[in-house]
Amino acid sequence: MNQPGPEPAHSIQVPPENLGALHLSLAANLSKAGLSNEQINSVLSTHVTAECIACRLKLSGEDLGLLAVSQDQPDPKNSKLARVRLGYCGRDGCKARLYHVLFAEHESVDWKAILAAAEKNGPPQATPETPVVPVPSKPHASKLAFRIGLAVAAFLALIYVVRLYTGGRIPLIQPKHTYAIAPETIQDWSRIGATNATASTNAPKTVAPKR
Repeated sequence: MNQPGPEPAHSIQVPPENLGALHLSLAANLSKAGLSNEQINSVLSTHVTAECIACRLKLSGEDLGLLAVSQDQPDPKNSKLARVRLGYCGRDGCKARLYHVLFAEHESVDWKAILAAAEKNGPPQATPETPVVPVPSKPHASKLAFRIGLAVAAFLALIYVVRLYTGGRIPLIQPKHTYAIAPETIQDWSRIGATNATASTNAPKTVAPKR
């Protein structure tokens, strides 16, 4: 049976598209308050949640961390977070444009002071020093291009081998064979026919002896 989470001590309303920036700001100000990276990750993962003001769709602390670190490279498979990032509720069909962000009591955190500092300083940019929930890196686009090039090369090699064994011409590699007949090798068959006819006319006739 699931245990209920800590009771929220504070709450604020935030537009969905600003949830990732809020997470970064909280992490930065918790770090300034003296918490270690491990403590910050624990606090933000377990003591900060958000829910839609209308349909009550909940976002966990890890969801908020993903919104913070994947702003430039969103995960297209996570349609809920994709909608939130665009300023909508994560539930398809819900028209609400605000989320309650809930902060549960923690012995090491003065949420009132942290929220005041976050509002004063504004959202920081994500840096390697900002402790946020990591996201697995995605394959680089160049790997896909390499695989496509490899497939094309294999296809061309297959064509080369087949044409080589069948005796055909290899396009773009072997020139097209063009055959021509030299004029001097062409005989005048009309003259040859006339000469043969004259020779047969002038040939001596053989008379058979009378019996």
